[in-house]
Amino acid sequence: MGGALEEAVRRETAAAVRFWWRLSASTVWKMRKALDVTRTNNEGTQRLVRHAAIRGAEAIKDHEWTEEERAAPRRLNAELDLGRNLRPGYHGPRWTRAALSLLGRLPDEEVAARTGRTANGVRVMRTRLGIPTARDRRRRAGQVQSPAS
Repeated sequence: MGGALEEAVRRETAAAVRFWWRLSASTVWKMRKALDVTRTNNEGTQRLVRHAAIRGAEAIKDHEWTEEERAAPRRLNAELDLGRNLRPGYHGPRWTRAALSLLGRLPDEEVAARTGRTANGVRVMRTRLGIPTARDRRRRAGQVQSPAS
């Protein structure tokens, strides 16, 4: 495969490669497969998808929805009983004992980085459990801490 063509296959959309090099869709598909080019690792395709998403979002925002158009999805959901698929409660990753042991010992941002959570999520859990911040613990280092903290 030529240098310019290979670079184009790696960087541009399949449609652009087909147009400029006068290639068939199957040929471009085979070339992209051989070079391990996907929709996610190709900047031209990403640009095209992003632009289409923006245009679609603008079209949705600009559309004046009638009451009938708003009621149709609700009616369909009720007819298909889609609520049966909803599970109440928290569905994210559970806190492990190791992660919980870090609360209050390290700054919330560091706990978040180590556990893959947000700093706010760490703060919420630490507050819910009544654990003071790491800074509060350092300030009280000279004091005797109760066994609960």
